[in-house]
Amino acid sequence: MPVPTLPTDDTIVEFCRQYGRSSNGYLYDGLAYKLNGGGTVWVKHGYHVQLAEARTQDHAFKAFQKMAEMGLGTDARIPEVYRFFERDRQTYIIMEYIDGETVKQRLQNSTDDPSLIYSKVSDALNQLLSITAPQNLPCLGPIGGGPIHHLFFMDYVSAIEYDTVEKLEQHVNAILKRGNYGKGYNRPAVDFKHDKVIFSFSDFNLDNFMIDKEGKVYILDFQHAGYLPESFMNLAVNFVTDNPLVKGILAKHPHWTSNSNLVGLRHARYLLAMFNNNRAGLKDVLGSTQETSNQKVLGEPEVLGKDSRGNV
Repeated sequence: MPVPTLPTDDTIVEFCRQYGRSSNGYLYDGLAYKLNGGGTVWVKHGYHVQLAEARTQDHAFKAFQKMAEMGLGTDARIPEVYRFFERDRQTYIIMEYIDGETVKQRLQNSTDDPSLIYSKVSDALNQLLSITAPQNLPCLGPIGGGPIHHLFFMDYVSAIEYDTVEKLEQHVNAILKRGNYGKGYNRPAVDFKHDKVIFSFSDFNLDNFMIDKEGKVYILDFQHAGYLPESFMNLAVNFVTDNPLVKGILAKHPHWTSNSNLVGLRHARYLLAMFNNNRAGLKDVLGSTQETSNQKVLGEPEVLGKDSRGNV
């Protein structure tokens, strides 16, 4: 699909300022922008949106493109990211507009068999989970670096970046050491040495998936996506085993119903919530290195293989 000619950053910011709030003050995090030359793009924006999300979505889009070229996978899609930038602590992602309805809307409005809808979305998720990690992956989590967004952490976001699986494993075990275990109870531990690093996706909200006019499934929200040891995907699906989408995932990955690291991850998650602090145990991992706070990955406006106006 040819890349449309996009408006300037200033135009996008002003558009979101004017139309990004409802009459009762509710902030929209996404708006449809009609282009002068015809067509529409979707603008996702807000303080909670991050540049890392855009990079990760673009990474997944290109992986799906490659699978399609090789005749692999399903007909599932990911909206193409055209440009993203940051202004006044808000991130703006300009992406492909999808003409369709969310899976939640489809289930409410359609007479289609719900099990067929769930099955199609589960197939799309299984394709996403099959994306192969790049060689020499520079860090875990989102593409390009940044904190990990996952339900393991308090407020679903880590306190630091993790450049290796070993560092993440050390931190989880350091958290577990701070637990107060009863007499005769063995303190759990985790070992990620045999874990495959996979593309993880842990937000199964039905509004994060759309079905277009041709019946193709689109995966939309990549805030809680990135590369993690497989045990973290195991933890995510075991928290929502009654979710119909998760049932389809577990049918393809039955070994995720149990895992030697699951008990340790659950305990560590509980301890982080009890301490109300994602930095618990970090001194054991970082030593004398100063513990860093959550920081967004900041930078200049980014365009994916295009100039500043979105042209190839």
